[in-house]
Amino acid sequence: LLGLLALPVAVFCAVLLPPPQFSAESPSIGSTGRSALGAVLTLRGIGVQIPGFARFFLKFAGLTYFPLIADRAAGMDAAATGLVISLAAILGIVAAALVPPLLRRWGIGLVLSGSIALSAGPFLAIPWVSGAPLLVAIVLLAGVGDAILGVANNIVASAAAPAGARAAFIGITATIRNAGKVAAPALVASAALVLPLGFALAVAGVVGIAALAGVRASSRAVDDDSRD
Repeated sequence: LLGLLALPVAVFCAVLLPPPQFSAESPSIGSTGRSALGAVLTLRGIGVQIPGFARFFLKFAGLTYFPLIADRAAGMDAAATGLVISLAAILGIVAAALVPPLLRRWGIGLVLSGSIALSAGPFLAIPWVSGAPLLVAIVLLAGVGDAILGVANNIVASAAAPAGARAAFIGITATIRNAGKVAAPALVASAALVLPLGFALAVAGVVGIAALAGVRASSRAVDDDSRD
C-alpha cells in the first residue's frame, strides 16, 4: 500500500510538467521503444535479464520468509531477526564497494557466477536450520551475494543497452527484475502447500542457481561493449 504514495507524484508529472521537446532528428518514442525491446530479445539481452530476475526473486523470497524460518525453526525473536537482516544489508554495502577490484581481478563472468552461487546456494541449507547460527550464516551470505549480483547485473545491463535507447532498455530490464518480486512469494507459497517451508525455500534456491545459464551471454555483452 505504500506504493500508492507514488501515485500523486505520477499524476503531477503527467499533468503539470511540460512534455519533452524533440528535434526533427530525434527518434520517436515508438522507435526508441522498439529498439530497446529488440535489444532485450537478443541472446545477450535475455542473458542480462536472467540474473536480474533471479536477484530480485531470491531477495524477496528471503525477505518474505526468512523471518518465518527465524521464528519457527531458529527460535529468534523479532528484534534479533531484524538486526540480522540489517547486518546483511550493511555487509552488502561493503561487498558492493569491492566489486570494481573483483572485476579487475576475475572478470565479469566469474563475478556474476560467484554472486549467483552466493545468493542462491545458502537457500539449499534452509531445510536443515534448527538454530540461530546456521540461519544467521545463510542470511549474511545471501545478503553479500545479492549486493555483488546487483552491481554486476547493472554493469551488464548498461553494456547491453543500445546507445540510442539506453533508458528504455534499462526501464524494460527494471520491469523484468521487479517481476521477480511478485514471482518469489507466489512460487514459495505454492511450493509450501505440498512441502515444508524450508524445502520450499530450497526450491527457490534451485531456481536461483538456474540463473547461471545467463552468465555467458551477459559476459559477452560486456566484452562486446569493451571492444566497441
